[in-house]
Amino acid sequence: MASGSDRYALESGEEDEDTGDDPERWLAVYGEGSREGYRDMELFIASVEDPGRGERLAVAIRGRGAFRRFKDELARWPGELERWHAFSEERQRGRARSWLAAAGYRVLPVDHRDS
Repeated sequence: MASGSDRYALESGEEDEDTGDDPERWLAVYGEGSREGYRDMELFIASVEDPGRGERLAVAIRGRGAFRRFKDELARWPGELERWHAFSEERQRGRARSWLAAAGYRVLPVDHRDS
């Protein structure tokens, strides 16, 4: 039985029923843990100009619950929170582009993507 997204692809004509199970059409995605996300927090903290804020953030990422404490601490400074989101998204996109390129895919520049 086809899943919701598979059913949509078949119904919309985006996928041929005969090729839907073709392993050549799919790229497996495996989770790699939180190490890179933690490194992103460290790099972001290094970019914080206010030493007091940087120290509070550095303390927040120690031990279990680091990601939640980091975001809770950032919520105190809306400008830094926005800057974090932009920083984090760019780092994640960069890792995704690198991963796709390593898997043999050509990643198009931003201006060639559909809006």
